[in-house]
This record gives sequence, structure tokens and C-alpha cells, in this order.
Amino acid sequence: MSSRLPARLQQRSYVSDIEAAASIDLPWGDLDGKTIAISGASGQIGQVLLDLLAARARLGDHFNIIALRKQDLPPRGSDEAWPACLTQAANAPQPGASDIGVGSDASINGEVPAQKNDHGRVSPVAAFQNEPAAMAPSAGSITWIAADLADGQSAERLAANLPNIDYLIHGAALTHPRAYASAPIDTIETTILGSRTILDLAIRQPACRLLLLSTVDVYGADRSGRAHPWREDEAGFIDPLTLRSGYPQAKRLMESLGVAYAAQYRLDWSVVRLPRVFGPTIKLDDSKAASQFLLAGAGGAAIPLESSGEQRFSFLYSVDAALAVMTVLLRGADGQAYNAAHPAWDLRLGDLARLIAERSGEIAAARLIGSHQSGLSVRATAESLEQASPRRVKHRPPSPSTQTGQSPVEDARMDASRLISLGWFPRQTVMAAIDHTLMALAQRMVSDQVPMLAGRGA
Repeated sequence: MSSRLPARLQQRSYVSDIEAAASIDLPWGDLDGKTIAISGASGQIGQVLLDLLAARARLGDHFNIIALRKQDLPPRGSDEAWPACLTQAANAPQPGASDIGVGSDASINGEVPAQKNDHGRVSPVAAFQNEPAAMAPSAGSITWIAADLADGQSAERLAANLPNIDYLIHGAALTHPRAYASAPIDTIETTILGSRTILDLAIRQPACRLLLLSTVDVYGADRSGRAHPWREDEAGFIDPLTLRSGYPQAKRLMESLGVAYAAQYRLDWSVVRLPRVFGPTIKLDDSKAASQFLLAGAGGAAIPLESSGEQRFSFLYSVDAALAVMTVLLRGADGQAYNAAHPAWDLRLGDLARLIAERSGEIAAARLIGSHQSGLSVRATAESLEQASPRRVKHRPPSPSTQTGQSPVEDARMDASRLISLGWFPRQTVMAAIDHTLMALAQRMVSDQVPMLAGRGA
């Protein structure tokens, strides 16, 4: 069976970002000997959290991980569902039951399917000469669990089949704007019913610290003339009679459920409100605007801007977002919400599109060269791509589904003073994050043989 690292782990820049984050001064020792459960573990933030914890394990930390994923996602071995840095290659010596990688992939009824995982190194294509970092197994274990958190019965079954959980990070949600229009009921139920399951699971533990991942969307739209970024104790207007409101309303209710459970069961919990996050782990079908910009840029297309571009948003690199999550988990106050944002990352949407356009030409050229899609010389190939895919932003009207899923908010910046007081700040600049993301996405497109988009006017 062929083996390869996930594309993001073939990018030295991303691996270096993870290693740098893992070296940040946090009370990592609090995790020693503990069990950490993560819902949404195969999602954008979940994958980065697993990579970050793997880096800590390679530094000598000892903990066990329970990774919860949806039942309809592929089992481990998939680039999207299993981070290779947490597993051993099939032909590697068995390191023993205490090593990360000797975990299982099970459903909540205890079934363990056949093991299919055999990650290893691959030779990068010519344009991507970044040597993959060594991903040796380290102390700890990981177990993948397939569960439908919205089925109303998972909490009891999970509690009966899992060891005691010390830290529980709830990141499972439907966050695709297109899903807000195409699957509005699932969008709401995944958040509300899934969060109820996680809260029920948390209160069944002898002692558990719970962290809920929420969103900037809970703030809604400002109608008061407010000129400053949103603080955690503020809120705006959300129109409940729109499809787009299902996601932020459900997240508001998730936070309210946390308050209710804490009052009734004395739960130890906190909330992280995430901004618009991007990074190497975004899905290739992600419909969020920033993701669409990056995917188009990595594929050699013009950057599609389906709005005025004047909206002001807080953005964040996924590695810094994962570090914010761990900071609040280990340092956050009980019952507090924390905005994960920073003034240096507050941008107009159109400005982000233009920054990505500036960098995407060079990245796409490297991808075309590396994937050997042309018999031309390297120079001729790069010149051909430069002509076919100008570095530009293309304004176009939104499709009906895009328009339904778009946020109506014009200013969604967040004040991060509370999180910064815990010692957190973003380690990556906007431009470096764009570069690292474009390179990783381009590598994934090469690995998955995704056709170039140049010349399609995307």
C-alpha cells in the first residue's frame, strides 16, 4: 500500500508554524497524564489542534486523545481525517501501547474496523522542495470515534465506552455558508443538539474542563453607531427571519446552554469566539469567502469577489487560532468568553482578496511547474501561466446560494483585549499566513491531481 504524508505536513512552513506554536510558554504540564477529547477533530481547527498536540507529544508530553468525527467522514488514513504526525508508518516497529499512533478507529458501539493507515514520506515535486519534517511517534495515544452528536443518544453511549475525559474541546459545527441555504435544519441541529450532547458528556465526567468554540457571528449587526470592535459583553441584531441567521442564532443558544449547564451542574467551562479563520487545513470545497480566495489563488485563477469588499472583518491564521484555543483551555477563567482576534489582522474583505491576488501568481506558477502539466521549459511554463492567470481580483455578482449564505454584517471586528491579557498574540503575519496557506493548498492540489483553474475566469 502506498504511503504519504498529508500535503500540509509536506510543507516546511506549516510544520515550522506548528513547532513554533508548540514551544509557546503555556502550562502544558496540566495535560500530563490526562485525556483530551476533541469534537470536530477532522475539521479545519480540529486538524491543527491535533498537529499541535502531536508536536507537544514529540517534546515529551504524555496525554491521550479522543478524536470525535462525523460518521459519514472517511476513516483514518484519509488526508482529511487523520493527521500523519499522530500515527506510525505501517512498516515501522511497534513502539508499544503508550505511543501516539497505537490508537484505534472505532464507532461508539465499540466496533474497530480494519487498520488501513500506513503513512510515510514522499518525494516532493520539483516546485515543492520542502523536506517533510520527521513525524516520529511519541508518548500518548489517539483514538478516533465516529459519532453523530446530534442523534440525542450519543452522550450516554460515549460516556459508557470512553475513559474519563479531563479536557473537552467542542468544535463540531456546519460552518459552510452554502450549507446555511442548502441545509438550514442540519446547520441548526448540528450546533444545538451536538452541543447538548457534548454538555451532557461533560457533566458525566468526574472532573472535566469544557471549551466551546463559538463565532464572531454571535455579535450580529450593529444598529447603534458603534465604532469600536465588538467586546465580549456586547451584542447586536440578528434577524431570525432569514436562513443565514440559523448559524449565529444556534451558536448564541450553544453559549446559553453552557450558562445553564454551569448553573445547574457546576460545570467548569469557557468559550472562544473565533473570527474568519484560514490556513492549510481548509477543505477544497469550503464556501467561505476567504477560503474561496485562497483556493482560487492556489489553483491559478483570478480571485472571485462577490460583494463590495468594503466589509471589515477580523481574520486569523488557523495555527494562531488553535493556539488561542489552547491558551483559553489552559488559562481561561471559568464562565468567560474570549475573542480570538488582533488589530493587525483586521482587514476589509476586498483588501484580503487583493493581498491574496498579489501572492497567488508566484504560488500557482510553482504549482504548474511542479505538477509537470506542460512540456514547456520551466521559464516558458511560468511565463505561460503568468499570462493565463493575471494576478487580479474579479468582481462578480453572487449566486443565489452565495447571497443567501453571505453575512449581512458590515463590521465584524472583535476586541481581543481579554485574550491578549492571558499572554496570547498571533505569531504569524497576514502575508506570511497567506503564503503558507497558498503553498499548502497548491501542494494538496498537486497531490490530489486537481486541474489548474488558470484561464477559466473563476
